[in-house]
Amino acid sequence: FWSIFFCALTIFWIFKNTLPPAWDQSYYLEGSEHLYQTLRYEGLWSFLEETTKVLGRKAPLLPISTLPLYLIFGSSHQIALLINVLFFIIFVYFYYRLAKNFVGEKIAVGAVLVTSTMPLFYGLVRNYFVEFGLMVLVTIWIYLLSKSGGLTKKNYMLGLGVVSGLGMLMKFDFFLFVAGPLAFVLFERFKKIGLVKLSKILFARSLYLAVPLILIAFPWYFRNIKTV
Repeated sequence: FWSIFFCALTIFWIFKNTLPPAWDQSYYLEGSEHLYQTLRYEGLWSFLEETTKVLGRKAPLLPISTLPLYLIFGSSHQIALLINVLFFIIFVYFYYRLAKNFVGEKIAVGAVLVTSTMPLFYGLVRNYFVEFGLMVLVTIWIYLLSKSGGLTKKNYMLGLGVVSGLGMLMKFDFFLFVAGPLAFVLFERFKKIGLVKLSKILFARSLYLAVPLILIAFPWYFRNIKTV
């Protein structure tokens, strides 16, 4: 009920607020429009090439993620902002499940309510910045990490790799936000099984994380690493 109310309120605000976005928001919007027109009129190959250079030193996942909405509803800055409504729904699902694993169902519901009424949170939902999508990807990553059995379960390691690739395509400093939880899990595993066993596990499972990360993020970083 709360998610439906929050989404409806946000959509109402988006279509009532007609002030054109400025600065970084307009830059991301210009990039999303450029990719949309390239996909429509120049084909998939040209589109894929443009994704590696459309925003220069800024990673391109935000404008890329907006394209399905453009293809369905047409392009406008109001339609672009709807991507954050979808991000919010995804966030609530994973954040609730993450909190439920640690503190139980009732407190998890409270956590969702408190977090989504923070001014920074509902403010970012209504702006076309990468930070909201970045927060969602970090939340998913930490949830998958908590379910990975200390980096031993193949399917969750694969999920971590996919989300890592998407996170690095959302913003370069994604890895800063997941480094702490990763270090904590590694330290806990080290205390239980020792360095030798931990090294063997990481060696056996690392490809499940590394391969999707490289496949998703490498093309853009290969072209832009000097400016990044």
